[in-house]
Amino acid sequence: MVRKISLSKPKPDQATTENPYSLFFPDDVKNQLSRIKKKDNVLFEQLRKRFKKLRANPECGEVLSHDKAGHREVHVKDHWVIIYRTDCGAKAIVIVKIGTHEKALGR
Repeated sequence: MVRKISLSKPKPDQATTENPYSLFFPDDVKNQLSRIKKKDNVLFEQLRKRFKKLRANPECGEVLSHDKAGHREVHVKDHWVIIYRTDCGAKAIVIVKIGTHEKALGR
C-alpha cells in the first residue's frame, strides 16, 4: 500500500523560496485589514499584491526620514500607503501602518 503524504501550503505570511522574507502584522494592523476586507475588497486585493511584492523585494519602498527614520513606504492605491521596516538579519518585514498618506505619516 502506498501512503500519500499531504504537503500543506505555507501560510501567506511565512517565508518561502520565492518570498524569502516573512511578514509580521501588529494587532491593530490585523484589525484594520479585516475591516478593509469587509468594506473594500479591491483595496484589500491590492494590499495583498503589494505585500507579495514586498516579500520578494523589501528594499523597493521609499526611505523615510525624520521621525520615521528606519522605515519605508510604498504606495498602494490612489493615496494609500504601507509603512514598514525590515530586519534583514531575521529576514522579516514588520508592517507598521496602513492608511491614507496623510493619516499614516501624520502630516
